[in-house]
Amino acid sequence: WYRYHHLFADMLRTRLASSMPADDQAALHLRASRWYEQHGLFSESVQHAQHAQDVERVIGMIEQHGLTTALRGQLSTVRGWLEALPEALIRSRPQLCTLHATLLASTNQLRAAEARLDDAEQAIAADRGNDHQGSMHGQVTLLRANMAYIAGDLSRSMLLAQQALDLLPESDAIGRGAAMVSLAHAY
Repeated sequence: WYRYHHLFADMLRTRLASSMPADDQAALHLRASRWYEQHGLFSESVQHAQHAQDVERVIGMIEQHGLTTALRGQLSTVRGWLEALPEALIRSRPQLCTLHATLLASTNQLRAAEARLDDAEQAIAADRGNDHQGSMHGQVTLLRANMAYIAGDLSRSMLLAQQALDLLPESDAIGRGAAMVSLAHAY
């Protein structure tokens, strides 16, 4: 693993495109995506999954590693991943909606974040057979509590943080911890 100068890398990609069928190129990108994931290089893994046009892999990678990647300071990278997906697909996946809402709220786009949380709730309601429904509702409620705090509505923030605690399962130590911190901040 190493990087080439961008002009040399472009020349190599052009040569690959002219010398290998598209299906073989996709298989090669998928193989690279798996290698990068195994080595903890998630941005590169998503990029190769996108080149392979494996949408399910891209979604899985974003859902699994998007928040961690954003918390490491790569907000624009994660936003780019989401923007590359069809809008209808994002709306149908509550985890993608909550991730997008988190990114929007972190840049003080609270109305857009609220709209994305509405999308998440609709997706949760549409997926009634999901075992993680309560946890997802808890995450949405927790995000709303944090957004109320940002907006200065402390009483609403406390109410929502407490609701999030009630919704999040005991096994979700990170989510419950975040709800307790949110509640403490509001107090």
